[in-house]
Amino acid sequence: MQESVRVSLSFVVSVTSLLFICVREEAVERRGASGLVQEWLAGLRLGFRSRLILRILLAACVANFALVPLDIILTAWVKGPMHGGSFLLGVMSGGFAAGAIAGGMVLGAVAERAQLKTILAGGLTALGVCVGAVGLWPNAVWDTSLIVVGGVAVGLLNGSLSALFLSVVPESMRGRMAGALGAFSTFTGPVGVSLFGALMVHLPLSALWFLIGGLVVASGLSFFVPVENDVERVLAGAAAAG
Repeated sequence: MQESVRVSLSFVVSVTSLLFICVREEAVERRGASGLVQEWLAGLRLGFRSRLILRILLAACVANFALVPLDIILTAWVKGPMHGGSFLLGVMSGGFAAGAIAGGMVLGAVAERAQLKTILAGGLTALGVCVGAVGLWPNAVWDTSLIVVGGVAVGLLNGSLSALFLSVVPESMRGRMAGALGAFSTFTGPVGVSLFGALMVHLPLSALWFLIGGLVVASGLSFFVPVENDVERVLAGAAAAG
């Protein structure tokens, strides 16, 4: 129930935010025809040839793989070590959603003072630390505070990842790359749920919090490794070869 409310709230906020966006689109003449599979494969080729795009793709997939199972782990954590019920679970889930909304609202101000790459790196690292720290102490105040801060980091991450994606991917390739990124992210979520669901039977819940947090931190630290913007060069090489 709490998850349904959170998802519904996120859609309402997203739709409402679109009302404040004014973009004048120009008609673009497109020649020729291309199949859906060909377009998707073209996005994959760019993703695997460009080190910059590949890093964004892997970071998004790793984070999605680790974060999607949080719902089932949080439910088990509240019911088990915290000895709580639906009210506490609702408060923590609502706090996460509120934090994500707040993070999205302040992203513009943060982006004026820091690069998108820095926001992604710091956001993922902070999120991973918060997630891992939840497993240290099954306490309502402690865990809820960490969940709220983690939600703020998620709000910053969602917007900054989209902005970075738009800034580095040429307009002609955005649809293809968005399809590739969406496909991988959609696939990694169920895989993460299946894996961590199976691990819940064999490992303590605190260990799972640490494991998920460690994966997210590793994903964030990858953005501190300098990688050149090689997208245009890769596209030029592919055009010359074709």
